[in-house]
Amino acid sequence: MTRQVNIGTMRGIYVFCLIFFCTFYSKSQNLVYNGDFELNYKRPFSSELMLGNCQIHLCKGWDACCPKQYDSCGSSDYHYYPASFTSKSWVQPKRPYKGNAFVGYFSVARDFANKEKLAYEYISGHLIKPLEVGKRYKVSLAHTNGEWRVHDNKAEANDAFGILFSTHHPVQTEYFEIIHAKPQLRTPYLMSDSMWRIMQFEFVADSAYTNITFGCFWTYNEINFLTYKIGNDPLLYIDDLRVEPLIEIPELPEPRYICTADSIYIENKTKKPVKWWVDNILVDSGSGFKYYYNKDVSKVIAESYGEYDTTYVYIVKKPLVQLISEGDICPWQDKKGLVHFMTEDSLSSFHWLISGKTVHDSLLAVSHSGTARFIYYSPLACQWQTEIELEENCEELYPCYFPNSFSPNYDNLNDTYRIECENIIEFEMSIFNRWGEQIYTSNNPSQTWDGTYKGMACPTGIYFATIKLEIPSQDGNIRSKIQKISIHLVR
Repeated sequence: MTRQVNIGTMRGIYVFCLIFFCTFYSKSQNLVYNGDFELNYKRPFSSELMLGNCQIHLCKGWDACCPKQYDSCGSSDYHYYPASFTSKSWVQPKRPYKGNAFVGYFSVARDFANKEKLAYEYISGHLIKPLEVGKRYKVSLAHTNGEWRVHDNKAEANDAFGILFSTHHPVQTEYFEIIHAKPQLRTPYLMSDSMWRIMQFEFVADSAYTNITFGCFWTYNEINFLTYKIGNDPLLYIDDLRVEPLIEIPELPEPRYICTADSIYIENKTKKPVKWWVDNILVDSGSGFKYYYNKDVSKVIAESYGEYDTTYVYIVKKPLVQLISEGDICPWQDKKGLVHFMTEDSLSSFHWLISGKTVHDSLLAVSHSGTARFIYYSPLACQWQTEIELEENCEELYPCYFPNSFSPNYDNLNDTYRIECENIIEFEMSIFNRWGEQIYTSNNPSQTWDGTYKGMACPTGIYFATIKLEIPSQDGNIRSKIQKISIHLVR
């Protein structure tokens, strides 16, 4: 199954393994316990000619998935560079990508006795805390081949590298036997050379995983070898292993303004499921939600895995408007009342709606009864209206004014008795003394009585008058009315 391929093609394929997440914000927390391999139970020794190593279980938080505890199952080793160590050539690994330690193992190895059979090696570690179901994570690691053994190894490549997340610690049934599980991540191409390279994956956790394991999880027929040197298997070194939650900050719309208490729909523009909080109370979850807002100001928060965005919902306050009606309205007397509004608030625009007609004046002269509707707006396109009922007051029962006294003493002050009438059709007034004798009569409402009878001055006393009127009514007909009054004559 060995294939000869062009190195340019191989490097091109390798690019597909490097996934960058420019649109995401990542927490700095690494969920892999001892992901930089700096913690140890026993530190390996090193020299310029031979890089010392220990079994992987001597690195805290890691082991080799062997049937027996503390076995190495081959070359799954823990390596350490002292500060004085200097790599002399590409045949030795470069200095660790981070810190002074890293691990090394065969990502896939062929059995020396049977080339058609594979020998499987794994390294396994635990996470600081379980992954959250439905949450997106980034897995990244630095890797190199940079062979420390001094012989003629050349760069090789394979697609047999897998990363398994599990809720338990996987163990091989026998030495170098395959772990029968399908990893969530498999590199489409793994190039082993002397340079440290960064490999990144993205995945969504479908379970609360607690362990992470590296190795080959495929049979011989499921692997495509891409190799330059027959007979040697690529040794993989790993450093700075990270599992980090990928956080997409929710993005909410600008503050919302509504005219009255109402339910509105607010959506997270990123379409990412979030938890919604209104005034510090958890109300819903999902990419968007509908909520009835009845407070003047409501604080809305969308929270996704510890990242927040905030917006507000404002209910625009209705201006305080007072409608005022003044004066009388009487169509047949041609009287017009006034109607206007008063407010201390600023109105963007307004108009009156009277008898189906739109009027934009603030002060109106109204000659008919009915409803005057005042419609006004805010700068945010909110519309309100207030109504006032306009009533007619034509003083229909009292179309004339009748003084109740006068003093005919020739002082030019109230010397004659005079009535005032408006809009009358017929008029007749008769005045009687206390014995019922008629002493004055007139059909002219403008005529006055000087307090005499037959040229003689009438004495001080109470006199009685009967007034007969014909007046127009609101329905357009003519009404007859008789009004009786008393008059006090004073000398």
